[in-house]
Amino acid sequence: MTDEIITLTESEVERVLRELAHLTLHDLRDGRNRWKTLCPFHDDHDPSLQLTADGLYYCFACKASGNLTTLIHQIQKTQHPKHAWYKILKHLGKERREKKASLAQVESWHTALLKNERRLQWLQEKRGLTLETIVKHSLGWAQERDQGKGAYVLPFFERSKRSLALVRFYLPHLKKGKQRGQKGHNATFGCWSETTEGPLLVVESEFDWILIQQLGFRAFTATNGAGNIARWMVEHAQEFQGESLILCFDKDEAGFKATQSIALGLWTIAVSLAW
Repeated sequence: MTDEIITLTESEVERVLRELAHLTLHDLRDGRNRWKTLCPFHDDHDPSLQLTADGLYYCFACKASGNLTTLIHQIQKTQHPKHAWYKILKHLGKERREKKASLAQVESWHTALLKNERRLQWLQEKRGLTLETIVKHSLGWAQERDQGKGAYVLPFFERSKRSLALVRFYLPHLKKGKQRGQKGHNATFGCWSETTEGPLLVVESEFDWILIQQLGFRAFTATNGAGNIARWMVEHAQEFQGESLILCFDKDEAGFKATQSIALGLWTIAVSLAW
């Protein structure tokens, strides 16, 4: 899922340049809404960077160029340009608006998967999922237009099962696979089993969450990795009142830290904790 297009006004662009990029702007006064400033990408003593009201920039000395997002990405040293864009929106008090997946889209993706023998086989052989499980969880396949690539779709519903809460995509064409969410990089959503009896296994992967239920056990996970799972569980600690928790994280630093955080945060809430 992608964010809806959000445009910035000239005054908002200027505000970002001054407050986030920390640039001192000098109006060119040429009637074209442009500024000049010292270039932050080289040792500049005579303003050589020109910027437009829509955020484009070009340096006549070092030839650096780009848009408002790439500028903030480089100056603020964000992990990815999209994080710079989110930073810009947050600074301006603008809410990110995403194109929400509908139940009809989920059904369309699910139908596409059932017709794709190769993708079904991957889920069955590599992930151990049965066709019954695939149908039960409405797993799907979203085909991309370029290079024949696509993504598995994992829809998650509110606990009432009445509305779609989140859509996750698993990209099998990447070496290790990668997941992304409809609600954005930082969206975290708790995923619960339907059954209420027996210990609750806390797992790191959404696919593992589905497989464990197929095997007849209760499972819980949250989207976006071990760290977010731990944060979500500690923030919603009362939802685990009286539970017997078995923490099943990966044997890595992130998994160890998540296990430690949950153990410290829920030891007085849960009936028992094991890992």
